[in-house]
Amino acid sequence: MKKEPQIFTRVNRQDVRVSPGIIDALEDSEVVESQLRKLIRGTLITETKDENLVVFIDLLSNGVNIVAEVASSPKSRQRGLMYRLNLKNDTGMLFVFSESQSRSFWMKETYIPLSIAYLNEVGVILNIENMSPLNLSSVQSSSPAMYALEMNEGWFQKNGIGVGDVIVGLPSLGMES
Repeated sequence: MKKEPQIFTRVNRQDVRVSPGIIDALEDSEVVESQLRKLIRGTLITETKDENLVVFIDLLSNGVNIVAEVASSPKSRQRGLMYRLNLKNDTGMLFVFSESQSRSFWMKETYIPLSIAYLNEVGVILNIENMSPLNLSSVQSSSPAMYALEMNEGWFQKNGIGVGDVIVGLPSLGMES
């Protein structure tokens, strides 16, 4: 049985799980509703007026579920996982960009050892690299990437996910219409 994708968001400090089929029942804030509607249609807006809005999305690779916090604005991509002390199992951060190009990440103010997978526009893993806490050395994509997925160090290897595998459920990045 295929699992229906779930969309998560944080509203008033509470995590909310929303299935695409019940999105019309949302009555929280207009910003949350707009953000979720765009995410479900496969597009994330680049900016939101609510800086506290945190969006999570379910991803899948080789039968393994991933819950990823979405970093789609310049500010959220710059902050990434800085200042965090831990990351739950099977949870990570998905960095979403509007176009494929050479990518480079570092670990400034990041205290968690991570593995980063760079993905192309259709979710194929291009390369996976380990990143050490507080290391300011650049960790680069092997070719142009549209996404980067950060997970706990060793997570990809532990779950049998490698270069050439596909991450399913990726959103795209667009401007608010």
